[in-house]
Amino acid sequence: MEAYNLPVKLREWFVKRLMRQKEEEAEAAKNASKGKSGASASTTLGRGNAPPSAPAPPSVKPRK
Repeated sequence: MEAYNLPVKLREWFVKRLMRQKEEEAEAAKNASKGKSGASASTTLGRGNAPPSAPAPPSVKPRK
C-alpha cells in the first residue's frame, strides 16, 4: 500500500512508530556493543508491535 493512499492521521502514526522503532534499534545496538545483556525494548512484544493473535490449535482427544 502506498503512503499517499493512507489517511493523514495514519501516516503520522506510522512515521512516529517508525521513528520510535529506529531509536529502540539504535539503543539496542549500542547496548550490545557495550556488552549489556537482557531483553531489549525492540524485541519485547507489546500492544504496539504484537502480531495478530493466531487461532487456537485444534484439540486432540485421547484414544481409549
